[in-house]
Amino acid sequence: MKLRKACLKDSKDLAELNHALMLSERYDGILPVEELIPRMEEFLKTDYDAFWILSDDEQAGYILIKHAAQPIYIRQMYIKPEHQRKGLGSQTIRMIAEYYHVHTIDVEVMVW
Repeated sequence: MKLRKACLKDSKDLAELNHALMLSERYDGILPVEELIPRMEEFLKTDYDAFWILSDDEQAGYILIKHAAQPIYIRQMYIKPEHQRKGLGSQTIRMIAEYYHVHTIDVEVMVW
């Protein structure tokens, strides 16, 4: 497993996974991918970094980090269903902590 930093040109692919995250979490205000693309672009142009979560060089998911916050903040994290239950989420969080040289990370989780 490894992480690869995403860039602005990845916004559409990130938005598609953000949409999948909204569907899987039964989010109240699910936006279409077309509206999520400029939103993701804005994140990446400001205080956020996105990383692809790779498993055997395949895109298994992504994580969106607000790096300007103290402590850093996980805004979104999604692992595709076929890659879940393999420890990728835990590994991702450990690798993010190492990348940013932090011991504390803020995260919000949906109640359900």
